[in-house]
Amino acid sequence: MVGYYPRLLKLLKEVDIAVRPEDLTFAFSRDTTSRRIPYLLYNGLSGFQGLSVPSTKSYSKAFFEILYHSLCFIYLCIISLLHYHLHLFPRIKEITFEEFCQRYYIPGVFVREVLVPLYSAVCTCKERDVLKYPAGLIVGMDRKMDCWLMVDYIAAVFGTRHYTIASPQGFRAVVNALISPIPSSNIHTSTSISRISGTSCNYTLHSGTKTFGPFKHIILATPAPISSSILSTTSTVPKSLHTALSKFKYIPTLVITHTDPSFIPSQPSLQRDLHFQRPIPPVPSLRKLSQYTQATHILHYRSPHLKSTEVYQTTNPHRFPKKGTLLSQTWFERYLPSLESLRVRREVFEGPAQGAGNMWFVGSWVAEGVPLLEGCVVSAEKVVEKLLASEV
Repeated sequence: MVGYYPRLLKLLKEVDIAVRPEDLTFAFSRDTTSRRIPYLLYNGLSGFQGLSVPSTKSYSKAFFEILYHSLCFIYLCIISLLHYHLHLFPRIKEITFEEFCQRYYIPGVFVREVLVPLYSAVCTCKERDVLKYPAGLIVGMDRKMDCWLMVDYIAAVFGTRHYTIASPQGFRAVVNALISPIPSSNIHTSTSISRISGTSCNYTLHSGTKTFGPFKHIILATPAPISSSILSTTSTVPKSLHTALSKFKYIPTLVITHTDPSFIPSQPSLQRDLHFQRPIPPVPSLRKLSQYTQATHILHYRSPHLKSTEVYQTTNPHRFPKKGTLLSQTWFERYLPSLESLRVRREVFEGPAQGAGNMWFVGSWVAEGVPLLEGCVVSAEKVVEKLLASEV
């Protein structure tokens, strides 16, 4: 089973990129000392490998904590699967995750200690934003509908495995495979588009003093705000489209790669693939990441290419790694779905705006589900299918 990424995995197979299964494990911690002792350990494979707690707790307390979280997890999965497969609980697609938890009696401690930090990391957003997330994206709209929501993520990944690219080049191998059929003269990197001129079937792209075109179609594989900025340079786009694009909110995210082991528990038996550190006041230079769950992925934990090197990737860090251990850092913005933006996507970008004037939109914000690579692939496939159909 391919879980939440069927189209992405099919694309990787199509371009001959091998993947390997990776049953990710999690550690949840609020400990700010150098020991980083977790309060809960998730041992992978959709929960089938069980939960555990550190041995620092008494046997009886550990037993009841494991039992509590296990029963909560099973209850949540039952609701998600019933909704996803049997179309029960139709209101899920119309409410926020907080309303879902209240309406379906998801235990509060489980929500605060597990679900909120987990999805703060998955969705790279503040913990309070998780509660405002459309419930269906986490729990799941039913399968007979075209769009998915948050419980959908739980239902779709249940009983499935995680995968990672087997090549030591990672996604660079994917990019090279995708662009290999394209003449190098048609590939322009580090080339910002300042404006669009012309009309439908005769567009010209401008970048400084350079121009490219004419083009019959333009595909905007950019975030909604950037798409709006580019389209504002042409008079052919109606104001209503800019209004629709403004409904898609984006929030900052920072990813750093480093060799600083102080981001994970110091005790090897407590280390898992992903370490979720609950929010603490970040250093002043990272103030914009306040209230984010910090997620550190131990890249060398399972990689056959990093046996002699310890490398970590931390998303939305509360501090920077020790001097001399930082390898790279990347700031970017990620789409934060809301019930309103999902409505606009359905009514506008799955309708009249897509392809109007031969302008097309691609990206996770145009697709169903939690904003991930799967949505990018799905939205691109839909545009290609409509382009081919329009040329017949």
